[in-house]
Amino acid sequence: MKKVIPTTWLKAIITLYFLLITLFTSSAQQGNWEIGIGLRPLNLKDEPYNLSVKKRFSSNFTLRLGLGVLYNEHSEFISYTHPYIVISDTTHMFSYEYTKVEKKLYANFFVGVQYLGTKFKNLDRPHDFDWYVMSDFLLKYRREEIDLPKGIYYPGYSSLRRGELFTTAVFGTNKDFIIGLRQGIGIQYWVNRNLSIVLESGAYYAKVFSSVQKYTYETGRTEPPHEDGTPFGFTTYVPQKSKNDQWGISPVMFLSFNHHF
Repeated sequence: MKKVIPTTWLKAIITLYFLLITLFTSSAQQGNWEIGIGLRPLNLKDEPYNLSVKKRFSSNFTLRLGLGVLYNEHSEFISYTHPYIVISDTTHMFSYEYTKVEKKLYANFFVGVQYLGTKFKNLDRPHDFDWYVMSDFLLKYRREEIDLPKGIYYPGYSSLRRGELFTTAVFGTNKDFIIGLRQGIGIQYWVNRNLSIVLESGAYYAKVFSSVQKYTYETGRTEPPHEDGTPFGFTTYVPQKSKNDQWGISPVMFLSFNHHF
């Protein structure tokens, strides 16, 4: 069984985009507002899309902010039977089954400014092409979780051979909190008075704070003289935390379509 949710989010993104266009169009007076929807083609896993809003204060200074959220969930049924053979008229048996649910949440936010660029005086008659320099402060949150909501079921009777140990499931949660800066240059092409396409490239630096919590289910049988049948075990690992630096250069850091009003 598989359950995937991104289609619902895509519809919500498009609905919100047109809702914001309607809202800002009704309140904007000087045509200095801009709303866009875009992708980061080389970083789709972390930032699959961004909704952005910009406010132009002068011909060469613009305040900008953006937000993107993606949630994905799917489940998978796991079933395993170990291929034992008959030894000394004794049939060893071992099997298990469970439903594994994977949940992924990615959220990102940025706020920044655009400056320099073409300094035209009449904002109602923009050039076909414009350029600018941008600086962003960014926040990201990633959470990836594997859960066994119904536990593990062992059908039938398990008769393991002595000395055997099976790890039947590994699950837990990985979390990342990211703080960073982006610096780049943007090229803007005006399709018409109300629509433009923007391509940004540049470099970024980020500090990544990671946390990993891991759990496992095990089952096994000890050797004599400490024979204890078929024990089942549950292990909780000590949470692992780390800090890492992340940086990079991207020729296509952001591609967006923008509505101006």
